[in-house]
Amino acid sequence: MKNSNAQTIELYSKHLKLPTFNNYDKVIRQLENTKSYEDFLLALMKMELDSWMESSQKRKIKAANFPYVKTIDELDFSCFEHITESFIYELASCNFISKRQNIVMIGNPGTGKTHLSIALSVKACMQGMNVKFYTAANLSNELIEAQEYKKLIKLERQISKADLLIIDELSYLTFNRHQSELLFKVIADRAERPQCDCIYKPQIF
Repeated sequence: MKNSNAQTIELYSKHLKLPTFNNYDKVIRQLENTKSYEDFLLALMKMELDSWMESSQKRKIKAANFPYVKTIDELDFSCFEHITESFIYELASCNFISKRQNIVMIGNPGTGKTHLSIALSVKACMQGMNVKFYTAANLSNELIEAQEYKKLIKLERQISKADLLIIDELSYLTFNRHQSELLFKVIADRAERPQCDCIYKPQIF
């Protein structure tokens, strides 16, 4: 049974939304007896920060709406005939986002384009960026549906807030004029915003 101090710490941790502070006993066991109170507080705060960052990364990955999660370490680099492993790791730094550089991936089906775009996007999530993943068909349908229900502006704002937008399977479909105009507006609006960059993935058959 917990003593009164432990119960109070648990209560305060809950109210302050610092759940990791409730594990202070773990930090005490890890620290040497010679460590100061400042060392203890620093270790406790670091544990809380690490926990917060891990939770934040998981939320961003979930919010991106990937069809599945793939990391850079899980990629089969032999699938990429025309780009080197070092170049992929350079992209994985996500510097292209801050530089407002778009990435266009072209290739036959099954050559790893979707895997690579997701892996790069997961890296962006791990760096604290907001990512949105759509197939061209899903994005087009969502835009049309939002327009029908008078929610197009809201959806466009949500998309514009993403640091990175992935549009997959862009050439699988033939779009009518209305669909093309809605998609073009999304891309054009993002091009005017300094914080936004996109990965477009047309495919060649």
